[in-house]
Amino acid sequence: TRPEPSQGTAPEPSTPPADAPHEPGSRPTVSPEPERPTAAVVASPVAAAPAPPTARLSLVRDAGRTAVQLSAGELCERADIPAAVLRQLEDYGLLAGRVLGTETTYDADALRVAELARRLLELGLEVRHLRTWRMNAEKEMSLFEQLVLPLLRQRNPQARQHAGDTLHELAELGSELRGLLVDTALRTYLDR
Repeated sequence: TRPEPSQGTAPEPSTPPADAPHEPGSRPTVSPEPERPTAAVVASPVAAAPAPPTARLSLVRDAGRTAVQLSAGELCERADIPAAVLRQLEDYGLLAGRVLGTETTYDADALRVAELARRLLELGLEVRHLRTWRMNAEKEMSLFEQLVLPLLRQRNPQARQHAGDTLHELAELGSELRGLLVDTALRTYLDR
């Protein structure tokens, strides 16, 4: 997840409508994505300064992020994915909608997952390959849970606050470590 911009909203990238015809065998054109702030993922071997408190990962969604409610059709249109890809993303547990009455709605995180999935698919991956990220996230959260569950079982607010702070720090450190490990692995291919 990523923090929200502090002022206004960034302009959305222009993409062709989901129903725009594409030549057979070609991939749809996609405009470059706008720069998005990330949580302390470092791309160089030089150690980075700790992320400022305002750049903390959002583990509990704020009202502004979950207030976005898109239907399946709106999500597909905004993410520029076919409905079949949305169904696959749901089947593989990469995103889930919230059922409200007879309609399923999707929040901003589901939209971002769909956008990222579209880009990864355009680069040659298949939806089934994206399960790797979900499974790794689940393993990471299982490990975090072992550390904070005793704190969450306590009834005092200080213990719960400490658990939340610990989860934030674990997520930030894990994100940075994962980024560095990927960078190190990539250098073995790029430095030949």
